[in-house]
Parts: sequence; C-alpha cells; structure tokens
Amino acid sequence: MMNRSAETNARVRDICREVAGPWREHITASVPGAGASPARDDGDPFSNVRGFIINETIDRIIDGLAAGCGRDRMKEAMVTWMKLQALETDSPEEAAAFLHQLKAIVRDHVPAGGPGSEAARLLETSLDEWIDAAAELYRETRALLPDLMLREKRRTDIRPLNRDMNREAPR
Repeated sequence: MMNRSAETNARVRDICREVAGPWREHITASVPGAGASPARDDGDPFSNVRGFIINETIDRIIDGLAAGCGRDRMKEAMVTWMKLQALETDSPEEAAAFLHQLKAIVRDHVPAGGPGSEAARLLETSLDEWIDAAAELYRETRALLPDLMLREKRRTDIRPLNRDMNREAPR
C-alpha cells in the first residue's frame, strides 16, 4: 500500500473512518462480555478489560489500515487481542475472524466498480496481510502456552510447600 495516489490515500482513510463504527458495533455485539464496553475515552480500562482491549485494538487497526503500515506495526496493534484469542479460540482462523468481518464490511460499504473501488481493493489486500499477521501472532502465542502452564503449575505446587515449611514445628 506504499505506492498510492493522494486521492486513493484520501479515499482509503475515508473508508476506514466510515467502516470503523459498524465494525466496532458488530464486534461488540458478537464478542461475549464486550457488550458493556466502556466508552472509548473512559480513563479506567479495568471497568471492562475486554471492552477496553477491543476498542484499543480496533482503533490501532483502523489507524494502521489508513496509514498503510508494515507488518511489525500490524502485529503490535493486535498483540493484546491475539493473546486473549490464543487462550479462548481453537484456531488461527477463528482468532482472525474479526478481521474477516471488517473485510466483509468494506466490501458491503463500497460497491464493486463504484467510486472508491480501487481504495477498497487496496484495503482488502492490506486486510489479507493483517489476517496473515494475526494468524502468525496466534501461533506464536499458542506455542508459549505449554511453558506458561508448566511454570504456573510449579508455582502453585511450591506455594503449599513454602507454607508448610514456614509453620512452627509442634513441641
């Protein structure tokens, strides 16, 4: 998405702004626990952590799409959400479904052959890259889970031992 005309760049930014609201509503309605998402400007992310993560991720993705960012920025934009998805979903495809939803919204928003169709085509191509980056993040995070589970097991197994050792011996 680097070699775009100024007009196409402007149209890409416009489409991103226009589809952000419907995409946010769709995700908020379809993700369990996100229905009570805090206001985007709510200063307390702990009032609804899932909603905060969703809003932050959507904002970062829309900004990245509008700017035409590289793969590192893509992954950075999605890392928190994809960590959550690695725990809650069973496949990279399921974890990246939220990006497929955005792609469908872009398609519905801009009719083929109509004004902005070149910008929409570029956005869809970019979204394919985002989907690939999301799947990569999912796989990377899933690969860490066995080690994290083992560490947690060790930590919880040691806690009772430490407690027993700190007790006074009966007299």
